[in-house]
Amino acid sequence: MRPVQTIPVGGGIVPNTDIQIAAVDVRTERPSAGAALALRLADPSRPVVVRRRLIAASDGTPVQLRVSYLPVPLADGTPLAEPKPITEPWPAALAAHLGRRLGLAASHITARHPHPDEADALALPSDAAILVREDIHHDEHGTPIDYTRTIWPGDTTRLAITE
Repeated sequence: MRPVQTIPVGGGIVPNTDIQIAAVDVRTERPSAGAALALRLADPSRPVVVRRRLIAASDGTPVQLRVSYLPVPLADGTPLAEPKPITEPWPAALAAHLGRRLGLAASHITARHPHPDEADALALPSDAAILVREDIHHDEHGTPIDYTRTIWPGDTTRLAITE
């Protein structure tokens, strides 16, 4: 039985007493086509820093997978490129560690079936519904800095729109 999560539409599930960071994986790899396009990479075959974070309930049930793509020259030498948990909100961490003012340039939420790696990470069947939010953050000059995909199990996650 998965725990039900209600999160703000622009936010995510944050670690607390009932929720924990279950895994962090950071590596340099070739970006997905969507990430290369979002980051406006001149050469989409060049590697980027990919940061995967899995959030789980206290019983170990996965409740959120977040995958962020950052250009290597920006992330290199910062905690963003280290396989250690970052507990502050992702946009705040980006701004603090990159030393730039950032803004959310685009955000889209869709529902679909999970890709095999997403189903594995969230312990879902391949025909489950998931909610996917894709965010692109730009710096003050309009340069794409980050592309993040956040994935939640669709049957137990509620997005709350607050003013």
